[in-house]
Amino acid sequence: MKNTVMGCLLLCLLGGTVLEAGTGNIIWVRRSDAANLERQADQVWIDHLTSLGYNVTSGGYETLNDGNLAELNAADLIIMGRGSDSGAYDDPVTIGGNPVEEEIAWNSLVTAPLLCMTPYSTRTSRWSWLNTNSTVGVDLNPHTLTALVPGHAAFDGITLDGNNQMNVTIPGSVYQIEFNPVIPDAGNGTIVALGTNGQIQIAEWVPGTAFINGSTAGGQRMLLNLSIDLNAGVLTNFMDGLTPESIQMFDNIVAYMVVPEPATLLIVGAGALFIRRRK
Repeated sequence: MKNTVMGCLLLCLLGGTVLEAGTGNIIWVRRSDAANLERQADQVWIDHLTSLGYNVTSGGYETLNDGNLAELNAADLIIMGRGSDSGAYDDPVTIGGNPVEEEIAWNSLVTAPLLCMTPYSTRTSRWSWLNTNSTVGVDLNPHTLTALVPGHAAFDGITLDGNNQMNVTIPGSVYQIEFNPVIPDAGNGTIVALGTNGQIQIAEWVPGTAFINGSTAGGQRMLLNLSIDLNAGVLTNFMDGLTPESIQMFDNIVAYMVVPEPATLLIVGAGALFIRRRK
C-alpha cells in the first residue's frame, strides 16, 4: 500500500507542476544607486511580484564573485530589470580563483533561470544573445504583439485574435518600448513573439544553448521586451500603459520559469519513492 501511494505521488510529480504562481524566491537585478530613476522605475514590477506572493529581493550584482554567484544560483528565478546598467555586467571578474569575462559568467556560470527585461544586455557588446550592438526606442499607439508560438505558456489565459495578435499597450496614448533593431533572429534560441515592427519581443534559450560569443546558457534564458521607457520625454514607471494582457503575460512567464524542469521533478519523485521503499 505504501509503495502504491508513493507511486501515485511520482506520477503526480511527472504529470503536473508542483509550484504555483506566487511560490518561489526571485532576485531582481537593478542598479545599486537608490537615487537612479530607472532603478526606481523597476520598483512597480517588484511590488507586483510581491503582491502575488513571491519572495523578491533586489540588488546590483555589478561585480560577480564566488559569494554572490552562489546567491544568484540559489534563486528560483533571476530577473535582469530594465532598471539595470548593462555596462556594469561585462567586466573581467574572478570566479573560483580564475579570471572570467563577466558576460561569460552571466551566460554560463549563472545556472538559475534568468529572465532579461532589457534589450541592452542582449547586444553583442554585452551578453551576445542577439546579433546586434544597438537598440532603438519605438513609439507606437498602440504597441501590438504577434505570437509565433501561440501555444507557449506566456499566453496561457490570454485571448489572441485571429492573427495571433494582442495589444501590448493601451490604445489612446503613444508609449515607447526599447527594442533591438535586428532582422528577427535569435540564433540558436526560439522567437516566441514579435513586436509591431518585427523586432523580437519574446525569445527563449534552453540550457546548453550556444550564444553568439560561444558561451552557453547555464540555465533557461528568456528575453521579454515589455517595460515602458520614455513617454513624452518623462520617465514613468516601467509598467505604465501596459494592457492587462501584457501584465498577465509577464506573470505567466515568471510562473513558467520558476517551476522546476521535468527532469528535476523526475529525480525528486524517484528519490521519494526510493526512500519509502528503503523504509
